[in-house]
Amino acid sequence: MLKRELEIVDLDKVLDYCFMKKIVLLLVVLNVCSSFAQDIEVKKFESLEKDQTAALSPRKDINGVTCGLVKVALKEPGAEFEGRILGDVNKHEDGYWVYLAKGTKFLTVRHPDYLPMTILFSNYGVNKIESGCTYRLILKAEKLERKLDPKKKGVLAFQLNPYDAELSVNGETISSNGDGVYSMTLPYGIHYYSICYKDFTLSNQIVRIDKQPKSINIDLTVFFAHLTIDCKTSDAAIYVNDELYGIGNWSGLLTPGEYVIMVSKEGYHTQSRTIVLQENDEQIVSIENLKATAGSMVVNYAPKGAIVYLDGTEIGLTPIRIEKLNPGLHQLRIEKEECVTEDRSVYILENKETIVEGELKMPFWDFVMTQAEKKNGCAMVMIGYNYTGESYICEDFVSKNRDKVNANYYGKIQNVKNYEKVVGWLVNSIVEGKQICSSCKIEAMSSLSECYASKGAYKESFKWAEKCYEFEPNNWVCSFFFAWHYYHGRGVVKNVQKAIDIMEKCGIKKEDAIDRLENISRGWNIWEGNYAKKGDCNSPWNWKWNE
Repeated sequence: MLKRELEIVDLDKVLDYCFMKKIVLLLVVLNVCSSFAQDIEVKKFESLEKDQTAALSPRKDINGVTCGLVKVALKEPGAEFEGRILGDVNKHEDGYWVYLAKGTKFLTVRHPDYLPMTILFSNYGVNKIESGCTYRLILKAEKLERKLDPKKKGVLAFQLNPYDAELSVNGETISSNGDGVYSMTLPYGIHYYSICYKDFTLSNQIVRIDKQPKSINIDLTVFFAHLTIDCKTSDAAIYVNDELYGIGNWSGLLTPGEYVIMVSKEGYHTQSRTIVLQENDEQIVSIENLKATAGSMVVNYAPKGAIVYLDGTEIGLTPIRIEKLNPGLHQLRIEKEECVTEDRSVYILENKETIVEGELKMPFWDFVMTQAEKKNGCAMVMIGYNYTGESYICEDFVSKNRDKVNANYYGKIQNVKNYEKVVGWLVNSIVEGKQICSSCKIEAMSSLSECYASKGAYKESFKWAEKCYEFEPNNWVCSFFFAWHYYHGRGVVKNVQKAIDIMEKCGIKKEDAIDRLENISRGWNIWEGNYAKKGDCNSPWNWKWNE
């Protein structure tokens, strides 16, 4: 309900009136008792059943359908018309001839000297323009006196469709109960109303209030097109001009114009379509099933029964085929108890099957133990060394078995000093070992010599030092251990000169040789700092020698 009586003053100059997504005139409201406005008023709109002009002088739309003809009786020159007009508007002595497409339900009249006016045919007994029919629209342009009588009031009611359209009377917005029904009392006289819905406004409509109650029914849907988008692919997103309108299907009103409809879903090809909507159109756009863009992947990893995770989700056990994958990069994880988990990035191509094959590795020391049990000499040396309390890694062994071990799993089997196990693994590596590298063999023999010496078993210590020297007489480690026994008389008759001769053969001067042989730790430092080479199987023992 209006809380006060609204009145409008002179509106001599009107800003541009726009239809179809244009800014619409807002009325200027002032509280005065009288005013004047230049208005166009509808006197009559009717069908001329005997007039055959539209049929005898036809115009047809792009589909070949004959239009209807509206003869507009308006003497003022310079009038313009908007709507579903076909061709040019012809000026005649008694007014204008306007050809309208079949089904048209309104016509807008604009003139530079008057307020624009939109005429709803249904308000005058004509539902819509029919093909080949002629109509007459009588308009009167006059200066209407806006003198209101505040002492007398009449009733004005509206029924709007859509119900959420916005109504304003004399420039002030009127509230409703949300059902599209409005009711109010206004002073006798001429009043203006406008109705807005979405980006369309029907403005400057005139109503005369008197003792007879006025009821106005307005269906704004005639100014819109009704569009239904039916997509056969479930859960597909529907976009209209890049704006998300719904999921799966959508139906609603749109203002006339050109629209780009796009339907998309992850893993499918996007479909788009451009349509043109006219006033009062009813179009159904059907989108057939979107074509999948997916690829597939086969995961064939040993051992069988490994758990497969795709992008963080468990999907099954190897071997497995995975279908309907979105193209692009995916994260694959394969894991099994007692095996090293493997993570891989896999790129899926559209309509292609990607095969992922491989073998899960055992943890490094489990693998070393397995290899040692198969009499692999390098592996046996590594295990023996581990029982010295060191975490020893043989790079030669790793490099030759890189496809079977994982460098991230350099764990320790025991990592405690165990004399018996050290000796056992090292002796077996030399006596029974297969595929043993020369540096590992040297390491095994020199380590055995050191191990026996640490326990005071100097004859055994000398035996392995001698074997080591005979295997590689120019090797610093072999020479050092062998010379040490002669220099100190451990396990062999003492012979200082022989020890010095052995060291000199390795390029060590006599003074340095004596210094190193006197001080075992200094000997190790020389060896480690100057003679150790990358790839050698080496790691100094920290046990004290019994001298």
